[in-house]
Amino acid sequence: MEICVIDDGAAQTKLRFRQNGRLKTIKFPSLAVDYFQSDTHGIVDSAYYVESECYTVVAREDDPIRTDTNQFQTSRVNRVFIHEALRRAGITGEVIVGVTLPLHQYFELGITGVVNTARIDQKKRNVMGPIQGAKRKLVTISNCVVFPESLPAGIDELMMMEKGELKLKPEYVGIDRICCIDVGGHSVDIILFDALSNRVINKKTIESGVLKLVDRMQNRLGKMLELSVPVERSVATKAIETKVYDGHDLTDIIDEVSLPLVQKIMSTVAEVASPRSTDLFLIVGGGAQLVEKPMRSYTDASKVVIPENPDEAIVRGAFKMLETRVQQETIHQHKAVKI
Repeated sequence: MEICVIDDGAAQTKLRFRQNGRLKTIKFPSLAVDYFQSDTHGIVDSAYYVESECYTVVAREDDPIRTDTNQFQTSRVNRVFIHEALRRAGITGEVIVGVTLPLHQYFELGITGVVNTARIDQKKRNVMGPIQGAKRKLVTISNCVVFPESLPAGIDELMMMEKGELKLKPEYVGIDRICCIDVGGHSVDIILFDALSNRVINKKTIESGVLKLVDRMQNRLGKMLELSVPVERSVATKAIETKVYDGHDLTDIIDEVSLPLVQKIMSTVAEVASPRSTDLFLIVGGGAQLVEKPMRSYTDASKVVIPENPDEAIVRGAFKMLETRVQQETIHQHKAVKI
């Protein structure tokens, strides 16, 4: 049976799996509308029925279904993105799926390290809930495993797979406390944990993320261009990504619209992790670059790490965790048969 992990974020959906033995990641914007779209061949492949409601996953949309809410993680459109990721990966038959929850939903509020089992069960039920493809039969999700966000990024950076087990990479031997800052679409998760045991020491979530910057950029560009209304959402998103619009360098404007979020992130990091007693600060997520410079001022610059493709760090780490779990369970089952 195939396994995969889906980081079903508010801004982007990422899926990690093995294809012919090789690891592969696919990703697409978490954009959908609540109606069917068609092309010259009829209804498109990315159209779904969920509990009598119609949805289509799209590449570009100025008025999409909002995903920057706490309800998104257990919503119908979230289920749609999960199946769309499976479709794009070409996965068929039955599959074990790993997914993620933001820290403030995975753990009990105000209690470090105590998981919110009710919310996790709700997430599992949503992932495995009823859904139909408008044009095809969908895969069967036989089991679902839920991981906290942020922590898997640390696993990806620190750990390697060896004989079916996760072991600390040689270059990180001696590392103790790790702070991971995940700058996502809906929220920013900040977690301090022990490198060897994965024990959570401290954590906080900021319920504002990169998608709020898009809202601010829409208004800011509208004013810059002397328009009576904000620019389209897709235009603002592209402007943030490229830092250029219509020949204008937007670096200063991006710094301006992102300043409130960056300041909030830095003040929260100071509450979670001391710059002296923390051995490594790992910055991931689609907005990782926003806080690289202030983080290098906050602590010794050599302690700050932004991995390659930081927006994929969580899905890479969660896949390592799921693959290890499945392999170990298989080994234990074989041993039980022998006994």
